[in-house]
Amino acid sequence: MYKLTRSAMVAQGKGPEAVAFATQVAAHVTEHHTPVQVGVEMAGDQGRIHWFSEYENAAEWERTGMALVADAEYQNMLVAAGELFIAGMTRDTLVRLFPSD
Repeated sequence: MYKLTRSAMVAQGKGPEAVAFATQVAAHVTEHHTPVQVGVEMAGDQGRIHWFSEYENAAEWERTGMALVADAEYQNMLVAAGELFIAGMTRDTLVRLFPSD
């Protein structure tokens, strides 16, 4: 099992719009590709939004990533939200989870 966390730093004064975008894009990805959850960082980097998704294996993660690149609606959403986040402050972390049994 793999868990992806993507996070982005919200631009000054853009909090409400950034949260609205985060939930909108998560709903789109959930509907068309894979379930995504959204959260905001409560300690550490204040103003950082996180998206979380899980994949059975690395191949599923890669397929989903390629599908998102080809998803014109998703790509347009990202372009339209450009001013909501600080450029260069987006982070992706992919973690392979250990079995719990």
